[in-house]
Amino acid sequence: MVEVEVEVVIKMMGQLQKCWLLSIVLPIVGFGAFLWWAKRDIVQSACPNCGNDFQVFKSSLNNDEVQLCPFCSQPFSVEGNEFVKEPIKFSNRSSPFGQAFDDFSPWSGKGKDAPASTTIIDVEAEVKDVE
Repeated sequence: MVEVEVEVVIKMMGQLQKCWLLSIVLPIVGFGAFLWWAKRDIVQSACPNCGNDFQVFKSSLNNDEVQLCPFCSQPFSVEGNEFVKEPIKFSNRSSPFGQAFDDFSPWSGKGKDAPASTTIIDVEAEVKDVE
């Protein structure tokens, strides 16, 4: 009876050692794998516009969207392991802000046949202290 209990305890100790070894080794191996991946995925270079050094992940770069420098907010692209100056592209699309205020502008495109009229509103205000 005692011999059976000793064998069970020895088996449990072996399993605990495996779990302990796994709980120590697995995070170390995982952290090493992450560092290896990050080293391969990081691009570090200087901004072609302002010259400040910064890093980006290659996997976070999207070819459809413009990448902006975190220091000067100018567009750039990544070619190889370097940042390259990107020309600024302007859109002809109107923004919701522009659409909201189109009617107030004399230059809003209402057609060539519409009469050109401009209304000027003069507002005067007097500010008084509460005291």
